[in-house]
Amino acid sequence: MKKFIYIFSLLPLSFNLWAGTTNMYQTQSIYGIDDRVDVYNSSIPKYREWAKSVAALIPDYWLTEVRDGSGDLKFDGMPSPLNLCSNQRFIGQIAISECSAFLVGEDLILTAGHCVEMISNSCEWYYWIFDFVINQDGSNPSRFSRQQIYRCKEVVADSMGPLDYMDYALIRLDRKVEGRAALPLRKSGIIPDNATVVAVGTPSGLPTKIAEHGEIINNLNEIYFTTTLDTFTGNSGSPVINAESGEVEGMLVSGLFDYKYNYEKKCYETIEYQVPYCRGETALRISAIVDGLARIGHRDLIFP
Repeated sequence: MKKFIYIFSLLPLSFNLWAGTTNMYQTQSIYGIDDRVDVYNSSIPKYREWAKSVAALIPDYWLTEVRDGSGDLKFDGMPSPLNLCSNQRFIGQIAISECSAFLVGEDLILTAGHCVEMISNSCEWYYWIFDFVINQDGSNPSRFSRQQIYRCKEVVADSMGPLDYMDYALIRLDRKVEGRAALPLRKSGIIPDNATVVAVGTPSGLPTKIAEHGEIINNLNEIYFTTTLDTFTGNSGSPVINAESGEVEGMLVSGLFDYKYNYEKKCYETIEYQVPYCRGETALRISAIVDGLARIGHRDLIFP
């Protein structure tokens, strides 16, 4: 039986732990043992390879240009803006990502629609950064090369429907992405009830984590399915990947509250839930996104 942790980021009400503000979409949680691992700590090579195709949405005010002519960016901020209690995982890691996305074409990424809604009038103020990961020695990422850094050129298509979970955005980047493969997408049918799934993204804004050993809770709705993936705020837009086939089955768009405030310690701790007493983390099916794109003549962009 898994346990569920929450914070705020994917559902219709997200909470910013460092700013104390509320956004339109809530987020993810944890079940049983916390199955999140840093990319370099994953023992499964294909999971690490999938992580290369996942990008973090980072506001440009967190980063400054390295003045050596390289075009690189650096982070010089505080270690972590999250007010977590000392017994929580990933203490000391920076938390600057607002959403996740994944590569679906040579210059196209897919993310949650509510992520784009946040930046629709200020797209140029954000970076999409690949390999936003903890270093092999366990240190925080502090410098990002030009090959990792992309800007949004245009929002090709987007949908934001909190009631039916049709919450997606297809974004064209400012140039083709080199050295990374678009993740394969399910082309027909639905995910099996007994499938194991993996999510890759930036929980709570932290450097990219791989959430392993996810199980399917509810597979009945034609638009979405729910899982036991250990995901948090910042995981909006994360790919939900079939651990066996390697195909993206869906994209995280919603979840439950992940943290509670400990008034004695004056910090946040994760909340624990058990299946079947919680809904789980909601993933919008890839098939639903493809149908949405087909209605506006864009299906061929991700299935040429």
